[in-house]
Amino acid sequence: MFENKRNLNRKGKRIRKLASEWLAERDEGWEGAREEEFEAWRSRDVRHDIALRELDASWNRLKELRHLIDDPSLRPNADILSAGGRLQRQRRRSLLAIGGSIAALIAVSLGLWLATVEMAPNELPEPVSYTTTFNDYQQITLKDGSVMEMNANTQVEVEFTKSRRGVNLLRGEAHFQVEKDASRPFFVEVGSVSVKAVGTAFNVRYGSSEVQVLVTEGRVAIDALRSEPEISGGETTPTMYPELIAGDQVTISTQSDHLVPLLSKVESKEYENILAWKGPRLFFNATPLEEAARQFNEQNVVQVIIEDDELRNLSIGGSFLVEDVEAFVRLLAGDGSIAVERSDFDRVLLKPAQQ
Repeated sequence: MFENKRNLNRKGKRIRKLASEWLAERDEGWEGAREEEFEAWRSRDVRHDIALRELDASWNRLKELRHLIDDPSLRPNADILSAGGRLQRQRRRSLLAIGGSIAALIAVSLGLWLATVEMAPNELPEPVSYTTTFNDYQQITLKDGSVMEMNANTQVEVEFTKSRRGVNLLRGEAHFQVEKDASRPFFVEVGSVSVKAVGTAFNVRYGSSEVQVLVTEGRVAIDALRSEPEISGGETTPTMYPELIAGDQVTISTQSDHLVPLLSKVESKEYENILAWKGPRLFFNATPLEEAARQFNEQNVVQVIIEDDELRNLSIGGSFLVEDVEAFVRLLAGDGSIAVERSDFDRVLLKPAQQ
């Protein structure tokens, strides 16, 4: 089974981490309005309250055990140790065993508590979020050297630990060129679907009704989990798919409880159409429209002509495929302030719209 069980439990672990921090602050004494903020956090989600109760109960048990180990009746005293005889020696061994067991139990329990409070931040770093907007594109080199390219209107969260490289695709489409690291597999999680890779390249698209994965290099493994909400403690049920190799594309409908995959082969010549959004781009940031039009005109047969001086100095921003003049023109005409005229198939005239 894939490690995306950890993804399903990640939120619960963060809740427990926050709960432990709240309890530590409470024991030190509230300052200002922190108690009201604590109660607001507790009541915001029933899982917050459950985590607080469980951790509080564990801590109270530790305090009870600490009282026991401090109880003089559980300690061997001088009279018992100085007395001879088998009964006294047996009592001494019993008392030492009880004291040692309680001390060991406190040490183990305290270690578990400290692991929850202190180790959680190292094991569960806050994810880094990346977002693209309409007609946008980003190429990001992740800290392991892998390259992530994000199509327009895409949102991802990246979370790397010492044992795992994880990306959560929340919406949109992204392509990954993964650096090989057998000790830290690379996971892309998309809803209930998980894609696992070590060193490979693949594209993932998260649509409104399906998840689509195309392998362009190497091989990946696909897994899916259906589970009840975390608060119910429901069991996860894995759905295993065969490994995909370069040229394989799997489409998984997300509209039913049973994630049924549709596997197909994609010829290398079809990659260009599927991954057209990854092509060379022009990037504009407060760029005069005249300059943007000049860059498009250098790359395309279709020429953009601007007849108005004020329009030439209009600042624009965005990211466009080099050959996508039509998308560029549509964006300009979108708010109704710029009129578009075509005097010929290879000429696009821009001018201020009539008021």
